[in-house]
Amino acid sequence: GDDFIVLTNEGDSENFKIMTAKEDGPWNELIPYDKNFYIENLDAFKNYLVLYGRQDGLPNITIYNFNDQTLNALHFKEDIYDLDY
Repeated sequence: GDDFIVLTNEGDSENFKIMTAKEDGPWNELIPYDKNFYIENLDAFKNYLVLYGRQDGLPNITIYNFNDQTLNALHFKEDIYDLDY
């Protein structure tokens, strides 16, 4: 859409959260702060937002669906793994 997607640690969100903003409008929270999920980076697509980070210390990729506003993490079979993103 016409919104900017902002990765921010505003408001003591030390692990970051995702906000949206219009050019001249207020910021709105899209994905709230989660003390167990550290967001390192993101990629924005038409219908999805891909978040790269760490969930409970392990590398994680989580997908946000703009259409139904759900978050879904990719799951791995191994207890210990590494991701390169």
